[in-house]
Amino acid sequence: MTNPATYTDGNLVIDMGALCEGMDADALMDLAQHIGCEDGVIRAVCDQLLNGYTEDGSYGCQPTLDEQRQRLSDGVDDARQQLVNNLLWEKNCAKASLRRHREWSYAMYHAWPEGHLRSRPKLPDWESDSPEYPTAADAEAVLEEKA
Repeated sequence: MTNPATYTDGNLVIDMGALCEGMDADALMDLAQHIGCEDGVIRAVCDQLLNGYTEDGSYGCQPTLDEQRQRLSDGVDDARQQLVNNLLWEKNCAKASLRRHREWSYAMYHAWPEGHLRSRPKLPDWESDSPEYPTAADAEAVLEEKA
């Protein structure tokens, strides 16, 4: 085994390849767990899974890559199904909210008292700029008539 660390020009230089070769499986797994959450490591692993090699051209064992690609594809299918379920749930919630709003609007329209200010207003034409609802001026005019 070669020495993974050398002291050059006042700096400690560690050859990671030699260091990893000299580690047992448990120590290597501990190292992987420790550095596995680093952004650069995540990018390199994604590059390797997607392209077969990292940005600088490094690559790992092909059978292991194939196994992990299959695992990733199975996970994507599960995530895709969860996303579809969430979207369907949101769609159903929106439909229920719209139905509740329509039922409330219908009830409010039909609860309008006859002869109050004026007869029940027409439902507004959604393309019109002036809905036929009573305004404050209408209320003042009725109060002046009664006085």
